[in-house]
Amino acid sequence: MSTLVIVRHGQSEGNARGEFTGTSDVPLTQEGWSESRRAGSLLANLGISFDIAFSSALLRTVDTCRAILNETNGDLLEPIRRTELNERDYGQLTGINKNVARERWGQDVVQVWRRSYSTPPPGEKAYGT
Repeated sequence: MSTLVIVRHGQSEGNARGEFTGTSDVPLTQEGWSESRRAGSLLANLGISFDIAFSSALLRTVDTCRAILNETNGDLLEPIRRTELNERDYGQLTGINKNVARERWGQDVVQVWRRSYSTPPPGEKAYGT
């Protein structure tokens, strides 16, 4: 039986600052490393191991994947990096604090930019175009 495990990366420096990071290649914080190791430990305790591992090409996701693999005895595996798994590009919002963006453009508009496939943030194309 195969199991698909999907994990979000641990806390990044951009997350800690409350910024839109998207495709910016920001590293994990110490908390992010701890979260990643904890996720791996929980998976190992469930008896889950990996034959293959995919990651986005971003450092924070590769490092999260490696930490999980180290905890699940898959440390000989190298994550297969795919740019298709990268987070969305936030265009002109990249590097801006999310609270500052909400104050500038309004919470409803920022929420649409964050979650919509058809209404992109300023400076970015819509998905699929």
